Amino acid sequence: MCLYNVAQAIACTVSRTEDFVARYGGEEFVVLLPQTDKQGALFIAEHIQKAIEELQIPHADSFTGYLTLSMGINAINKDVECAQKDFIKAADSALYYSKRQGRNCLALS
Repeated sequence: MCLYNVAQAIACTVSRTEDFVARYGGEEFVVLLPQTDKQGALFIAEHIQKAIEELQIPHADSFTGYLTLSMGINAINKDVECAQKDFIKAADSALYYSKRQGRNCLALS
């Protein structure tokens, strides 16, 4: 139920028909925002983080007492060619960096 509620909160945060939200692994989600630069992605990420905070899902191991969300953010630079695998790896690295910073963090790749 927790993952479902998180997914719904994320999905409600993105509003364009071309935006895409999916579960990616155990407790991870991917949010694809076509035609969005890093600044725009960061703006959306902050809204997602706020939506998760507003759910107030209890989490005993969290410093806040509630479930938090860490995110890794990456954007395609149209001037630089990047393989899909490298793009995903950079976003994943940013995610794990944000987790190491104490959770409930955002990190840009």
